[in-house]
Amino acid sequence: FAIAATEQQMHDDPQTCYENWSTPLEAAALLELLVTEQILTPTLREMIRQNLISCKTGTDRLPKPLSGTGAVIGHKTGIFAGTNDLGFVILPDGTRYTIAVFIKNSAENPETNARIIADISETVYRYVRDEYREDDIRPGKKNIDKGAGIGFESDFY
Repeated sequence: FAIAATEQQMHDDPQTCYENWSTPLEAAALLELLVTEQILTPTLREMIRQNLISCKTGTDRLPKPLSGTGAVIGHKTGIFAGTNDLGFVILPDGTRYTIAVFIKNSAENPETNARIIADISETVYRYVRDEYREDDIRPGKKNIDKGAGIGFESDFY
């Protein structure tokens, strides 16, 4: 995890975006800390949560398959070094998880990358909701802890 370039530096020279990096799992773990743990004041923690919930960009990524489910999603998108989305999801029954999907150096167009992220988001949602048949993609029952973090990273050349 490193933050070396400012937003302005990345706008001025897009190559500097590679100086800022994280793995998806580290990003999900950090988000989990910021929105659930007592490391921030309650006011600041709630402000971050509400800013993420009101995100207007990337609605075709992590949030897309959650539309109409009653789930609450807060997320933050990124596009400098790839197509990224990081967020938390709270299901109507209170189950929650964090998810990060980073696609970098993709040869695909932005719409295809967004669809890949949405497909992963749907798969995770269905897994957490236990919507897969036992013989579908996994043997036996799964055990999801509330607040489980999930991260995915992909390089396309």
